Amino acid sequence: MADWYQHKEQSAGRFRLFLLWQIYRFFGVRALKIALVPIVGVIWCFAAPARNASRAFQAALNGPRFSTYRHMLSYSYALVDKIDASAFAKAVAVEIPDTPAQHSLLRRLRARQGVFFICGHIGNVEILPVVARRLPELGGVTFHSFIESGQSRIFFEFYAGKKQDKRHLFHPIDAIGIQTAIETQERIARGDVVIMAGDRVSARAPGKTLSADFLGHSCRFPQGVFRFARMMDCPVYFLAAIRLKGSRYRLVLEEAPPAPNDQTLLAAYTRFLEPLARNHPDQWYHFYSFFPGKNKKPLPEESGIM
Repeated sequence: MADWYQHKEQSAGRFRLFLLWQIYRFFGVRALKIALVPIVGVIWCFAAPARNASRAFQAALNGPRFSTYRHMLSYSYALVDKIDASAFAKAVAVEIPDTPAQHSLLRRLRARQGVFFICGHIGNVEILPVVARRLPELGGVTFHSFIESGQSRIFFEFYAGKKQDKRHLFHPIDAIGIQTAIETQERIARGDVVIMAGDRVSARAPGKTLSADFLGHSCRFPQGVFRFARMMDCPVYFLAAIRLKGSRYRLVLEEAPPAPNDQTLLAAYTRFLEPLARNHPDQWYHFYSFFPGKNKKPLPEESGIM
């Protein structure tokens, strides 16, 4: 099976997004989530690669199974929450556990010391700026998210055009170079937050990877993210926002230990990521072949989508 960046964007046509947006505008988020139940069912029927990837992930977990339809619906709900929080600046409920990492992070941000977040495609990290809006003392902090501009281009163009939070900026990760590194260091120096995902191989440099044990498999991770984080010479945190019942979220935060090399930082990141994947498997949003040797041929279909 192909890597994630070789999959075409599905179910995000401009007309479909416009139609869903109108449901959201006039009837609210609850109506939109109800409408997604049959829509995702139709998408599920024609998304064999995503179904196979979901089953392969569940096989790697070696735990209780759940339907691949539920997995895809969970992803759709996360996208709705993202828009709900950003487009109309809704106050999404977020729990922030009282931990040493939380105290050190707030202390640094209040002192206008920039930090580097390594997140992943689990949960919904895009609600992080919502947390900042709840803390007046962080009013001047700008969040810079680096994303792959080629994949999911239609959705991100739509999302960027609707969001109202001007302190959450997107940058193309596939255009990173020396000038980007200089500009990013300047952002961190003035107290901004930089966010990159550490769990997807770069489409620009698919050969520049590191391997690490994850869920009992040797998996590939992007070397560039971990090298870039170390180059910034600033505090590094691992971050996730896990959805709870009732569209509430819990912020999961951990300060990365000092890392003498990229591999050491990656090892700490996978130790952070693995329990999240085990405890919240339906919020693992990788619908491609993440695990080596899996998804080479179709896996047995489940008996139904529910």
